[in-house]
Amino acid sequence: MEGRAANAGTGGVGFAKVTVGDAAQCEQRLSAAIARRAEEIARHRGASAGDAAEDRRLAEKDIVRPFCGGILESKEGFTVSLCRSSFAPEEIEVCAEPRRLIVIEMKKTPAEASERPTVFRVLPLHRECDPSSLAIHRRGSIFELELHNPPVSKEQRYAARGKP
Repeated sequence: MEGRAANAGTGGVGFAKVTVGDAAQCEQRLSAAIARRAEEIARHRGASAGDAAEDRRLAEKDIVRPFCGGILESKEGFTVSLCRSSFAPEEIEVCAEPRRLIVIEMKKTPAEASERPTVFRVLPLHRECDPSSLAIHRRGSIFELELHNPPVSKEQRYAARGKP
């Protein structure tokens, strides 16, 4: 599935491009980036047997960075705020899953990609959201990612009220 561009705007402070990506593809890219980095670490230290788990742990530490932003919960869902200054590139991709957000810093050139690994920022969500509801709004140098709760069926509404 091709990512869709979000109306994030451009300018001196904002990202040039923000896209909403496919969650399954983001997960595959995250796993592949960690595996590549673990292989680099193993090659660098001489690939002695039995250190694969440690290599993967170190690779995850290099690839998955802390999520720098705020999260506001409401009855309707979540609003996650990202500050432009916490990201290096001008392009990011946001992938939403029912219980987590993944923000990927995109590299502009192959040279830039070879200088440092792609950075993934992962935010686990402690309750489920509807990934298809992801909306991105720009407020100056802040991007707000809005996610709504999953739709509730009639049966679930009646069960919540205690009616048959």
